[in-house]
Parts: sequence; C-alpha cells; structure tokens
Amino acid sequence: MLAQRVRLMKSFRVLHTWTTFNECILKHAARGSGSQITVKYEDLMRDEGDFRRLGEFVGRPLADVRDRRLYRHRVDPYVDRLPLLTHLSLPFLRRNPREISSRLEELRSRS
Repeated sequence: MLAQRVRLMKSFRVLHTWTTFNECILKHAARGSGSQITVKYEDLMRDEGDFRRLGEFVGRPLADVRDRRLYRHRVDPYVDRLPLLTHLSLPFLRRNPREISSRLEELRSRS
C-alpha cells in the first residue's frame, strides 16, 4: 500500500512538471518570437518524419545517432493509466494536461 502511494505521488509530480514545462512552451510559442518548430519527443526518437523536419528546419543534414535499443523512444505502458491520474490530479493542476497536449499537437501540425 505504501509503495502504491509513493508511485502515485511520484506520478503526480511528473504530471505537474510536464504540465508546467509544456505551459512554458506554449507561452513562448504564443509570443511568436523568431523561428520555431514543435516536435513530439516520442515521434522524434521513433521515426524519420520529425527527424527529417528538424533537419529541414535547421537547414542542414542531421547525424542520426539515435540508439533504438534505448527505452526513451518507446511509449511506456504506464501511459494507459494516465487518464485516471489526470482526472484525480485536475484539482491540483493549473491547467488540464489534455488541453495542453491538444494545443501542443496544434502547434506541431502548424510547424
């Protein structure tokens, strides 16, 4: 039981941090200062689309040193439990993570 509470607390901290950092990204993007591109880390690590877009954005070919054996490019199966965590966390978060995620996807589609 204690281990479950600790995991829940850590999960909330991760969700809170994700929300805070991504709110900052959205605020910066809203200022429209300079050139910008939005990429989704999981997609950047998993396939060629965002990697190629990033190379085009910086105007030069990128050296692909991604190591596909590392965990970072895979979606964690824990993500399936995020809707419940998000629902439980809403009263404690400044913004809804789903709303932030939707706005990030809009930015990504425009860049």
